Formats: sequence, structure tokens, C-alpha cells
Amino acid sequence: MSDQQREPEVEVSGIDLDGDGELDGVNVTETIGKDVDGDGFDDVVTETSTSVIDVDGDGSPDIITSTETTIYDLDGDGSTDVIQEVTTTAIDVDGDGVPDIVQETTTTAIDLDGDGTFDAVEEITATGVDLDGDGTLDEIEVTEKVYGTDGLEAGDEGDGDD
Repeated sequence: MSDQQREPEVEVSGIDLDGDGELDGVNVTETIGKDVDGDGFDDVVTETSTSVIDVDGDGSPDIITSTETTIYDLDGDGSTDVIQEVTTTAIDVDGDGVPDIVQETTTTAIDLDGDGTFDAVEEITATGVDLDGDGTLDEIEVTEKVYGTDGLEAGDEGDGDD
């Protein structure tokens, strides 16, 4: 019975940015759990959330954001050992239907010793920009932040000094 994937849970919700009662966008979230070791509990849970938003009301999406979060219980003790989140955002600044800015951020938090605190967090961000409006990204910048082994609790960002 090992390696059993649960049925996906899907939630769809509307987004009303300006409070006028009309939907400006939609958000779809899908959650999938997987029992790798057959103990009846999810060892890997992946949640994918996608938002499509028409900011200016012209009927075309101006912002598309997709976030995939995966939580791993590697040792089967019921606690989170690794969290990995990948967020991709595409923004059409000038309204031509082509993304002018694309950004992807991958954040990984790891509990190395199993004590329930994150010992290391790595964040890598890649940003591409279409400077001349031709539909291709002209500039890509990659940054990396690593937070050290100062025992981060879930949700903490650390000071970046370690």
C-alpha cells in the first residue's frame, strides 16, 4: 500500500480587487497528498495555487501568479522536514498581452536534525524584464539568500547574517 496518492482537492475562488462586486480575477488551488511509506499519513503534500488577475478591467490578465508549495516529512515522524515553495509571477505592465516582468522565487527550508526548527533556508530569485517591449526578456537577474543554522521557526526569515 505504499506510495498512495490521495485524490486532489480543488478550490476555486473569485477575486474582487476594487470592491465593486465584479470579479477582477480568479484563484484556483489544488492540494495533493501522497503517502510514500504506507503508514496512512501524507509524507509529501503539494499545493498549487494559480491566480489570474485583470487589474485594469480590459478583459486581459495583467498579473498571473502561480505558487507551488511542497511539504516533506522525510523520516515519517509527522513533523515537517523540508518545505519548498516556488512562486512564479508574470506581469503585463503595458497592457499588450505579453508579460513585461517575469519573476520566479524558490525558497527551501530544511530541518537537518529533526528538532522541529529550520536549520537552513535558501532563497533563489530570478527576475526577467522585457525592456524594449518586443516580447522577449532582455535582462535576467538572479539573487540568492542563505540563512544559517540559528534555528529558525516556521515563518521566521532570520537576519541573513549567519
